[in-house]
Amino acid sequence: MQSSDGTWVDLDTTAMTILALNCADNSSNSAISKGFQALLLKQSKTTYQFENMYTTAHAVQAMLSQKYLYQNGTI
Repeated sequence: MQSSDGTWVDLDTTAMTILALNCADNSSNSAISKGFQALLLKQSKTTYQFENMYTTAHAVQAMLSQKYLYQNGTI
């Protein structure tokens, strides 16, 4: 279940949930948007990284999945 701050448990889980929702369908747009906002709030404003290299990799995958769907007219 998504927390009020937009995350699902932690940043890694949030990124992987966004990725999974993007793969499954696009009917969860508000949940995905809240998740993205939560990720962006936790992103370093100087290095653009997240908590660690693994979280950064998960977040980038989630962002790229959203970009792919947007560019191909799916969402």
